[in-house]
Amino acid sequence: MAKEECIGLICYRAIHGTSEPPFFCPHQQLLNDGLEHTAEIYEDHLGGYFIVSTSPRYDSEGKLIGSIYIRP
Repeated sequence: MAKEECIGLICYRAIHGTSEPPFFCPHQQLLNDGLEHTAEIYEDHLGGYFIVSTSPRYDSEGKLIGSIYIRP
């Protein structure tokens, strides 16, 4: 998928090609419990294994927002 095709997509749609987050999704887990999560994920179409980490971040109004850090 070209980067232009990813604009506006939810991460699981762009990365996994699914309509729902996978059960192991660290970002979904963070949204459920507000805690930091890390998972090793294999995606053949992306060329291998990735470590996906999420850490809770809050905006100036205290609203939880998620950040995803991916490294090969």
